[in-house]
Formats: sequence, structure tokens, C-alpha cells
Amino acid sequence: MKQRWMTMLLLTAAGTLSAADAIPLQLSRNGSWKADESGKQFTRTVKDGVAEWSQVLAKAELEAKSYYRFSWRMTSSKEGSSDPLVLEVNGPEKVHLSRYTTFAPAPDIQQFHLYTDTCPGTYTFSLRSGMKTAQTLTCGELKLEKLSSSDLEQELFSSPATEFFHPLKSGWRNAVEAADDSSPTGKSISFTLPEIYSLRSAYLPVVPGKTYRLELWVKGSDVLGAKIRMDTYMGPLEGKHCYRDVNVSVSKSWKKVTAEWKVPTDTAASPMLRSGMLRLDMKFNSPAATVSVAGVSLKMVKE
Repeated sequence: MKQRWMTMLLLTAAGTLSAADAIPLQLSRNGSWKADESGKQFTRTVKDGVAEWSQVLAKAELEAKSYYRFSWRMTSSKEGSSDPLVLEVNGPEKVHLSRYTTFAPAPDIQQFHLYTDTCPGTYTFSLRSGMKTAQTLTCGELKLEKLSSSDLEQELFSSPATEFFHPLKSGWRNAVEAADDSSPTGKSISFTLPEIYSLRSAYLPVVPGKTYRLELWVKGSDVLGAKIRMDTYMGPLEGKHCYRDVNVSVSKSWKKVTAEWKVPTDTAASPMLRSGMLRLDMKFNSPAATVSVAGVSLKMVKE
């Protein structure tokens, strides 16, 4: 039976990637993307007002029941460009496993996690640019790694500044982490309600049956309520998804929130568990307030 898994995911910028097994990639490009002599670095000159969807492609053979991390660096000569970039991942044709995400050029290496479930075969990672604002794009350092059990036991948030976004009616907005002397960590993500009412993370790899510990700090300019959800939702997979809600009373001073959740294993009852992914979703219920979040951590509890 064919399955199409497609979801909007925000990518994460990788600081220091943990050791993992590198998987050979077959690189190619089309349209106005040009490769250098090594065939591993690509550039594209975008002409003002001329839209063209062209791609840098990476193909690889992936195993079933495995977790992978795809990473790359995409930079632009035009800072703050609002034109779209898309990563689309397509699996074997017979099952047509497909996921995609939008992202923006950045100086950091960005990364995307994938779990193959029962779908081994050829996967294509397509970095697509449809920009129409004059600029030069550079794409390189493409890498695919198979994650080991020890990789999955490490801290899952490598860079909170780039792993969170704000869902909006018009789309989404990157969360901004800035220096904050009042924060226990020296930095925080701050935003104003009700224009922005929630904070959501990128999808992170989790193993059903394992317990995860969430920690974070939060405060508000006024007392308000919040619901923090650890969620395995992965549309449009049909059926139930599992989640753990944590209700929090946010005060005017920094408050530490901790919670643990053992991810269920019954994929028959909850098909979305088959994605092998989890995201955090924080919603705040004040008509007007400023909220700050800091020190977000999610890590497997070793048994």
C-alpha cells in the first residue's frame, strides 16, 4: 500500500555534530546551479525578478528501521532574503515516502532527521531554490550519516536559536534567541502575545519505548498559563498520535520546568509513532504579555 508522508518541518543548525557513520552520496544538480571541479560545491546566480526552481540533488541507499541525519551549508550573498528554499526528501517509489521543509540561507550547517521505518531503498534529498531576488547562492558540505544508538542518547537540541519557530496564520517565523542577563543561561527566546501565541521546535529523533526528560526555563511579564506538549504528530499519517502535556503556571520570575515521558510503542494503535520523530509545542494563553524561554533540553534517560 502506498504511503505519502509529508510535513512542514523546520531544520536545525548543527553546532558540533556527533560521530556517526557517513553514507556515500551521489551528487548532481539541474537548472542554473553550477558545480565546481570537485563536484561537491555548487553555486547559483539568481537574476532579479526571474523565478526558476532548480535543485542540488543527493541520492543514497538507506536501510530500513534506521535513523539518519542529512546536513549541508547554504549561504547567500544577500542577507535576510525572504525568497523560499525547500528541502524535499523522497523515498523508494513503491511506498513514496516524502517529507519536506522550508529553510533560509545561513552561515551555519543545517540538518534534517529522517527515520526510514520499513522503507529501505533509494532516497533523494533535493535542495530546491525558487528565488527571484538577485543574489548568489552557495551550497556545499552535503553529508548523510546513519545515527547509532549512542548518537540517539545525546542531547537532542544542539542550537535552540535555530531549532524553534513561531507558527503564524501567514506561515511561520524563525524564533530569535538573544543575550539576556536575567536568564539562567545568559540567553533567551522572547516574544509578545497575542501576535505570537506559540513556540514550536523542529522534529527530533526519538525511539519508541524510551523515556525522555524535558527541561527548560520560562517567565512572563505577567502571570499566565501555558501548555507544553511533547508530540509525535506527523501529518498526514492517518490515525492517532501520542503526546504528553505539561501544564505550567508562568510567573514573573524564571521558573524551571521538568517532565519525563516514555514514548509509547504501539504503532498499530498510534500510526504516527512510525515517523520516529517528536516535536515540542508550547502554547500560551494570555491576551497580552511578553514570554521568555531559555535552556531547552531534551534527552533520553539512560536505563
